[in-house]
Amino acid sequence: MRDVKVTRLMWLLLLLISSGCRVEPTNRNQEQPVTSPSGKYVLTVPIERAQDDHLYWRVTISDASGQVLFKDDSRFVGNLNVYWCWDDHDRVWLENSDDGRTYYWELDEQNRWRRYQWEPDPKCLFPPRRLYRK
Repeated sequence: MRDVKVTRLMWLLLLLISSGCRVEPTNRNQEQPVTSPSGKYVLTVPIERAQDDHLYWRVTISDASGQVLFKDDSRFVGNLNVYWCWDDHDRVWLENSDDGRTYYWELDEQNRWRRYQWEPDPKCLFPPRRLYRK
């Protein structure tokens, strides 16, 4: 009886492999595009080839019509994972799986997007819990 079950399982796996079906894990916080809570901005984080011929994740913020307002030049390695989300104040948050660091982007006083490496600080600014959702 055990041999029959093993044989059936092997045939099923072979069928799935030969048909091109793949089981892919659900990647938390990698959905895109993602609209900010205010509806003013749209976040995408594509993997792009840089001038050094390496692939990097690029935090890209556009307006609601699709015009790119900001594209970050950080070196988040494209073959490693990053995870992102908006917070309730239209800040972008990103967790880098390579080094475990967390970053955020927000508009500065000149209305330009700036990246910051997050560290607990006196402002009590903390990443949204959903950034770390499993």
